[in-house]
Amino acid sequence: MVDKVTLYLEDILEDAFYFLQNGDAKQGKYLLKKAAKKYPRHYLTYYGVGIMAVLKGDYNLAIQNLLKSIAVNGEYALAHYNLAISYQKTGKVDLSIKHHVAALKYASPEETDVITASKEIIELVEKGLPTGFTIEQYLEDSERFDRGFEFLQTEQYEKAIPLFKVIASNQPKHVQAKGNLGICYLMLQDYMQARDYFEQALALDPDYGPAKKNLAVLNNIETGLLSKPLDMQSTYFYAEKVARADKIT
Repeated sequence: MVDKVTLYLEDILEDAFYFLQNGDAKQGKYLLKKAAKKYPRHYLTYYGVGIMAVLKGDYNLAIQNLLKSIAVNGEYALAHYNLAISYQKTGKVDLSIKHHVAALKYASPEETDVITASKEIIELVEKGLPTGFTIEQYLEDSERFDRGFEFLQTEQYEKAIPLFKVIASNQPKHVQAKGNLGICYLMLQDYMQARDYFEQALALDPDYGPAKKNLAVLNNIETGLLSKPLDMQSTYFYAEKVARADKIT
């Protein structure tokens, strides 16, 4: 049974979203502030503030509040769904997929009709996975990538390499895993392996900018123009592509 507070907030949010979507931002914000003042730590209050941020295009603020909503109620499908959309808008594709999966897991029949995009996106991702590779394994690789990237940023290259190698083995077309392996070996001055991984990355995606830049650094080292590797080049290439695409559309 739904408690009285939740029913009250559901009614407030329904009215607030109606006003926000129909051009009366002042009234919509008033109702959300009213809810936040009365029940500041309820999952629906965080959700409402998050949705207002989505409507304004402030996806970072949306992410902050939708994460708080899920921290209070981890089974709230609509928070997972809108968090997935917000992560997608900020180029964090793997986190977006993670929350699309959660949205479908926790959705009621009525909510499933609202979040049809989650099902379509998951089906699209599954089609692109290696044969026999599940979405759950994909998300495990995503967590490996995050840990590997943290090691990469903190110059712990020997710890990053095994993680990226597992991903490259599981997903032979994972461009960033191979590009990051190239960076690790470049910084460890194992230039033969670095070149191999940069070339593998570029064979999969000839437009992958970080591998192009780092291969140029490697060429300069081998021709004597540089004595040692410079700082690693950015590996947020795909996030930047998504951000640029959003601006164009």
